Amino acid sequence: MDPRDEAYLPSFAAKGSGYLVGRGKTSAEEREARSDSISLLKPTPRQRQIIELLSQGKTNKEIAAGLNLSTRTIEVHRATIMLKFGFHSIADLVIYAIREGLVPVLVDNQQSRAAKSG
Repeated sequence: MDPRDEAYLPSFAAKGSGYLVGRGKTSAEEREARSDSISLLKPTPRQRQIIELLSQGKTNKEIAAGLNLSTRTIEVHRATIMLKFGFHSIADLVIYAIREGLVPVLVDNQQSRAAKSG
């Protein structure tokens, strides 16, 4: 089988050869594909709760105390969420939470502060 055959690429890459032949996806294509696949996934109620709390800036320890769970349990939930949705950072998680309406978006600009104070 010719390694340039696109049908061959997934198994070829999975073998860890380190070589990819052919045109790879651009970063924009990857983001769009990931966004489409993420929108098909739904978090469990517990995952949703942890996503909300992480998006609010809570630490694993704070979440664990608030939910009466061990820190390790929260770490495992967090790792599972990151893998399931393909997040590479908490920023990715927060963007997802905002896009899905899991956390409110608060806009704080100088005009609204000036109007309130003056």
